[in-house]
Amino acid sequence: MRGQALYRERIALPPGSGFEATLEDVSRSDAKGTVLGSFRVGNAGPVPIRFEIPYDPKAIDERHSYSVRGRILVNGRLLFTTDKASPVLTQGHGNEVELLLVRVREGRPPSAALLENTHWTLVELDGKPVPSELPQQPHLLFQEEPPRISGSGGCNQLSGEYEHDGERLRFKQIASTRKACIQGGMDTEASFFAVLDQTRGFRISGQRLELVDDAGRILALFATRDPHVEGDSRKTP
Repeated sequence: MRGQALYRERIALPPGSGFEATLEDVSRSDAKGTVLGSFRVGNAGPVPIRFEIPYDPKAIDERHSYSVRGRILVNGRLLFTTDKASPVLTQGHGNEVELLLVRVREGRPPSAALLENTHWTLVELDGKPVPSELPQQPHLLFQEEPPRISGSGGCNQLSGEYEHDGERLRFKQIASTRKACIQGGMDTEASFFAVLDQTRGFRISGQRLELVDDAGRILALFATRDPHVEGDSRKTP
């Protein structure tokens, strides 16, 4: 598995910046990706950073989904990271990939960089699968500056604001359109909006986002997939 990593900023990396890339099986949206191979270099040098990840071809299942992630660190501090899936190997994807890394602002936790500018599709609500017959996939998209959200409750478009500190998260001023929906759709949407009101924190693991309440109980589970990959991210093999 070969590839290269780059970022848009026209800045040089500090001396000793290390680069890491991992090949992961991301077939299940309800579990952390399984690492099949990794690449590390202690002095990344200028971009693009070229890498090659060794892996066992016999471990690849054509029915599964695979993705490559990358990051740059200096003295253990995260500088750049991938914030979107980069599919490889199966479902029409090859064994070469280009990673676009995004910069992590000083003082921001790594999870914040992964939260923002990612299409999060709702797959479970209060522990129950989201109905597949809704007119739209319920989802959220977090905008970094200013901190706003947009998305869908399954029937209506939603928008609002959010604030977070570390892995604490609260939604504010949530508004939506008022269109009618299929039977049962409005109930699902109402439950989704109630969960947003109850949310007090979040956790990200691989391609999985959990919204949690004050006690750490999971209120909603989201998954992300590359928007160019066909298929429904709510379905797993």
